[in-house]
Amino acid sequence: MRTTRIFLFFGSLLLGACAVTSIQKESTLEDIWKDRAADWRERLKHDEISILLLSGQIPMENNPKISELTKERYVRFISLLKILRDLDGHPFLKALVATQWMQRETRNGFYIRDGQKDYWETPAEVFQKGGDDCDGLASLLYHALRFSGFSNEEIDLKIIRKDLRDTEDDQVHLVVIWYDKREREFPWVLDPVGSSTQKVLRVNNLGWSPEFSFNEIAP
Repeated sequence: MRTTRIFLFFGSLLLGACAVTSIQKESTLEDIWKDRAADWRERLKHDEISILLLSGQIPMENNPKISELTKERYVRFISLLKILRDLDGHPFLKALVATQWMQRETRNGFYIRDGQKDYWETPAEVFQKGGDDCDGLASLLYHALRFSGFSNEEIDLKIIRKDLRDTEDDQVHLVVIWYDKREREFPWVLDPVGSSTQKVLRVNNLGWSPEFSFNEIAP
């Protein structure tokens, strides 16, 4: 029964949000973001598929509705999770390896620009679609790090805003933030698509400003 549900789930399609979105200043952004984060969090509570996916228990190989590219990427993702677990005790190296893996996959077709509906994907929904933009890919990176040992007090998902002048629009982007114990005031930015940085930098060296944080526990 569970296998049937998994196959049905991966046979459907959902649309998500844009990777780096241009938002008008007059919008009530914090309320919008709180609503989207609450929706994402509620879906995760009932998302057995993402748990199975992160545990390496999704039987993709015999599902004709999943592309060969997605199946191969999922195998690489499971290999990444094993590597991350082997890096226990080396949190910076673990964060760097996970971020570099996501950026490499992004360059190889994992990044998919979404439609107009702003929908923040769960890990299962990302693989269901065969990729996503910053919303889903940041969620996937966050969960990979959570399953590899980072606590929800150490990492968050965070919307950041590009520091721009002389413009009526604000560019916003979703990344993972890691609060290491040595300098919590200036956490590390882990960008799964490399739009704000292709390195692992502290937020004060980024040129983008933190706007809104959330994780699977609380906004």
